[in-house]
Amino acid sequence: MKNTILLTILLAVIPCSAAIITVEPDGSGDVPTIQEAVDTAVVGDEIVLAIGTYTGGGNRNIDFGGKSITVRSTNPNDPNIVAATIIDCQGCPCEPHRGFSFISGEGADSIVSGLTVTNGYGPDEEISYYEMSVGGAIYCCISSPTVTNCTFTGNSAGGGGGMSNVGSNPRVTNCTFTDNSADRGGGMYNYNDSSPTVTNCTFTGNSAGYYGGGMDNDNNSYSSPTVTNCTFTGNSAGYVGGGMANSLSSPTVTNCTFVGNSAGYLGGGMANDFSSPTVTNCTFTDNSAGQRGGGMCNYYSSSPTLTNCTFTGNSAEEHGGGMYNWDYNSSPTVTNCILWANSPEQVYADGGSSPVITYSDIQGGWEGNGHSNIDIDPNFVDDGHWDDNGTPGNPWDDFWVDGDYHLSPDSPCIDTGDPNYILDPNNPTDLDGNPRIVNDIIDMGAYEVQLNDPIELLDMLADDVIDLNLRRGIENSLLAKIDAAIAKLEDDNPKNDRAAVRILRAFINAVKAQSGRKISGNADDLIAAAQQIIDMLIGEEVELGGADRSRTPNRRMIRRPTPTRKR
Repeated sequence: MKNTILLTILLAVIPCSAAIITVEPDGSGDVPTIQEAVDTAVVGDEIVLAIGTYTGGGNRNIDFGGKSITVRSTNPNDPNIVAATIIDCQGCPCEPHRGFSFISGEGADSIVSGLTVTNGYGPDEEISYYEMSVGGAIYCCISSPTVTNCTFTGNSAGGGGGMSNVGSNPRVTNCTFTDNSADRGGGMYNYNDSSPTVTNCTFTGNSAGYYGGGMDNDNNSYSSPTVTNCTFTGNSAGYVGGGMANSLSSPTVTNCTFVGNSAGYLGGGMANDFSSPTVTNCTFTDNSAGQRGGGMCNYYSSSPTLTNCTFTGNSAEEHGGGMYNWDYNSSPTVTNCILWANSPEQVYADGGSSPVITYSDIQGGWEGNGHSNIDIDPNFVDDGHWDDNGTPGNPWDDFWVDGDYHLSPDSPCIDTGDPNYILDPNNPTDLDGNPRIVNDIIDMGAYEVQLNDPIELLDMLADDVIDLNLRRGIENSLLAKIDAAIAKLEDDNPKNDRAAVRILRAFINAVKAQSGRKISGNADDLIAAAQQIIDMLIGEEVELGGADRSRTPNRRMIRRPTPTRKR
């Protein structure tokens, strides 16, 4: 008897391994439907859906019932499998159905992964004492599940065609929201203290009748999602916020792109109403507004903080092609940004708004603190441009041909940002994910020039020598050494890195010989620049074993023309 009791106790304390429950579209799996699998599952179980299309009762309106379980495809990391594992809700206004409902306090261990949800129509839910159709594909109410590697397409609702969150903070990662529609929040609607974490997601072609074609963050300053590494492309709103609309919400938006979004009235890329988001390392291009704020509109006490953002090719029919700031104390803080080639103005301040813009490149100029702003062509790698679509004289059918908004090596925006800028340890990279500060001073715009090609650096070093207007003999001697180093590096012989290093050390010795004489205060700068290239070449030799320039990572800068050199 004692042994039996002991065995029973041991079995009770030894955890059972998680089970895998399979579901097939034709009902031939371990259980016939997804909902029956959820009802059967216990904590930690995984429900695996075979490739195919799931329809009908039990395969829609799926309710986790508060369980910490996973519903996934056979391989959530394979886009082809995700696209082929489909929950077709077959919803419509007369018979609404959605994919998933999280309404029982689910947390991060309740997971949906690697599925496509389509044709959902959000059923009515009671939202702040009135009923509203919400969550065409997914609805979260006071629940915060994890949703990853999913696609939501062709869903609709009154609020949140793709996803609606009410009092919820889900984690949404690597998901695609495309061609969903709603009155508010075509792609996603966050309401009433909802602050989801949205990372590496794509919002494309979503539409809203009123607010937030891509995303609508509404009601209460605590509805402030964290949106990182996301793209908002081709979304539209009939009224406000084609890409994103924020009302009484202040999201943190980092390393995101807003391209080709449109709003019928305000804020083609982003609209802020009683909202002050923090926007960092973002680009706004080819966004448009029917009236004001092609790239961004700040109205009714909205004072966002924008750092290292690029606005170009945005347009508005009335004012503020790049940014429009309305009355009622809308005073954004703009630092290290570029606003160029927007129409009709780069920045427009109306009434009582007082934008604080410093260390930025503003076409047409903007008087900043200590005159820190510049008005010089930023010299992008590839400027975008307006195409008149073959009908000159009719600007309203023009369209923007997108460019490449990395900075060319001779851009005036390099190392001209705020010299006192303190790098955010939580966001130490630019929009490309490269180090945010390469030299001592931050660049303007969304991208930091990495200067990781030694040949590019040698070209720039040659320009620095020419700019000093030295005596011809001294200048020619220094330029000859730079030319010799370039010639060595353009040959992929592994021995040539070492030869180039020897030449650059001779360059440094030549500069030192003239330091304080013909080369006065600039000698240290020339020596430091040459030493930087030497350190790079020695590092490459150790890591790569040679001088194969094609292996230099992240080569995206255009080679500068050979400088005109005085001989």
